[in-house]
Amino acid sequence: MLGIIVTGHGQFATGIQSSVELIAGKQENFEAIDFEKGESSEALNNKLKEKVSRMDSKEGVIIFTDIPGGTPFNQSILLSQEDA
Repeated sequence: MLGIIVTGHGQFATGIQSSVELIAGKQENFEAIDFEKGESSEALNNKLKEKVSRMDSKEGVIIFTDIPGGTPFNQSILLSQEDA
């Protein structure tokens, strides 16, 4: 099953996750990662790596972010290049 990660600034990601669960129930292989105020880009990168590795998805993982060019977006791109 394809894995899905949503990440973004503040509580963007957990807000999306909350809405999805309210509408469609708890989803398998769906994770939310918030990028909190004061958090380093390295810390976010580590959280992304950990979630991707735990998903154990044979079909891959898609990461959705809030702002193109923002830290969550940039860290997701860097992670995708590591696995290429």
